[in-house]
Amino acid sequence: MVPLNFGKVGVFIDGENIRNALETSGWKPNYEKLLQWIAQKTKCSIVKPFFYIKEEEDPSDPKKGFIKKLKALEVTIRNVPISQKFIQRSLINICDADPLIITDMIDWKNDYDKVVLISGDGAFAIPLQRLWEHGKKIYVVSTNQSVSGKLENNPNFNFIDLNDIRDTIELTFL
Repeated sequence: MVPLNFGKVGVFIDGENIRNALETSGWKPNYEKLLQWIAQKTKCSIVKPFFYIKEEEDPSDPKKGFIKKLKALEVTIRNVPISQKFIQRSLINICDADPLIITDMIDWKNDYDKVVLISGDGAFAIPLQRLWEHGKKIYVVSTNQSVSGKLENNPNFNFIDLNDIRDTIELTFL
């Protein structure tokens, strides 16, 4: 089924955020099915989807295969550098894709009518609200367990729980 073309949608996937959210549920999304679902849900063509992934010095072979599959879907891969931060007197590695995602959403705002953010991070509430104020329709896709109330409870955003579409987008192995 080809979606009706009611504009264009920008898709921004916070890879680490979604991986962490779904890890406890024990399943992984099939990103090809997810992008198809987004096109059908929004009735739009997808404009240059972005996937933000932790940059590693020596990515494993499975990760290389995963990135290759995303590139075959014409997804733009954004490698997010790992930085170190002291939290409770311990030095930990963090992957903070938020500034890069926000920058891309703003830089590309004239190329889409709707935004699909696949992340539950509350840091996106203000930038998404601004995009909504500029006439963009906003979809937030995450899980009820990991989404910030700032995103889930905003009446201007359409929240979709990944678990509600699991049967449609789950990665399955034969």
